[in-house]
Amino acid sequence: MPSIDRKKNIRVRDRATMTNLILGLNGFTVASGALSRELNGPDVVAVPLKMDEMIRVGLVMQGDTPLSSAGKIFVSAIRKCCAERSYDAAGL
Repeated sequence: MPSIDRKKNIRVRDRATMTNLILGLNGFTVASGALSRELNGPDVVAVPLKMDEMIRVGLVMQGDTPLSSAGKIFVSAIRKCCAERSYDAAGL
């Protein structure tokens, strides 16, 4: 979110590092809000931001490669999560 101005920003590429930084530094990230208690534990929570900007969640696939059964379960879970939060899940 470019409109959120902070003195310091740390950029990471994996969930485990991000989670450890959030917990260790009392930090935050801007993301879809879809969380797994099994992966993140009870100390990481999603809090909706009150702003006009939206995050668009999408899926990038390789050519005509069909989704695996795990991929189909993941997309279904994301659609359900978005529907529960009244987001537009049509793009998934």
